[in-house]
Amino acid sequence: VLTKAAVAGKSDPLSGLKENVIMGHLIPAGTGVADHRLIEAYVEGEEKDKPNSEIENSPTPDILSQFGVAEEGI
Repeated sequence: VLTKAAVAGKSDPLSGLKENVIMGHLIPAGTGVADHRLIEAYVEGEEKDKPNSEIENSPTPDILSQFGVAEEGI
């Protein structure tokens, strides 16, 4: 098989695990976290781009005034 491939001038990009281990190269391994970051989760029946109205409409305390910091001093 290897002789036929050499005569035909074929090449192998060595993208698999076994090929890289045999050749002593770094193996194509990782956590795959980058792939999972692109996944969007949503609940069926809800709009995908619907903002969370509970968070947006909740009253936010003025934290600076609780600590005695005036807005002009920022």
